[in-house]
Amino acid sequence: MVYRNFLATALLALALAPVACGGNKPDPKTTDDLEADAKANQPPPEPKCDSLDDMCTAKADTVAAVKSATLEFKPPEKWKYAVLESHSFMHASKEPNAAVLAIGSYTPDKDAKKNDAARDAAFADLLKALGATLPKNYKVAWKKPENPIEANDIKMGVWVAPGGEREVLKDKKGSVMIVHAPVDATHNLIAVGFVLDDDVKGQEAVQAVLTSIKAGGDAKDDGKSDGDKK
Repeated sequence: MVYRNFLATALLALALAPVACGGNKPDPKTTDDLEADAKANQPPPEPKCDSLDDMCTAKADTVAAVKSATLEFKPPEKWKYAVLESHSFMHASKEPNAAVLAIGSYTPDKDAKKNDAARDAAFADLLKALGATLPKNYKVAWKKPENPIEANDIKMGVWVAPGGEREVLKDKKGSVMIVHAPVDATHNLIAVGFVLDDDVKGQEAVQAVLTSIKAGGDAKDDGKSDGDKK
């Protein structure tokens, strides 16, 4: 009899325990908790494409900008690119022998000496960005383009300096491609590329970029295209 009474009392206590304790319901989430959960479930942010550490991968519809000159261009599909403040940089891959190209600008000056100084400084900066050097005794004949081309109403002077070098290439030499063009009263385009002589695809890709350059402010400052970048 005592056993039955004890068992009944124990069962009743167990039955009432969840009610007395509120059923161990979790505390309601605060606004901060909800915001933290929302952030945790968000996809990672898209790259800004504005630094060499945050380069984007170009797609077929990618249109990128040259911020310093209000220009836009189409980087080759699958190439990595970045839209920096002073120039735009792109390469076929991180491999040392990959084709590479940088597009920048400078402000022209009516004074010939000041203009030449600004041009030479911009040219030196792009060579440095590529880690490239011209072959010894080679000088760019700025007034006599070797291979002038015209694309989208921009007349470009083009020079090719064979036997150039890059810091990342110890035993191979390639061609340094130099491009110069007046854009408007306050901008002159200047670009430098480096391609190995046997890299036909790289040469064609660089040429395609050059012929895609056009003036316009429609290109987004971050260099993003209509599609995903990575």
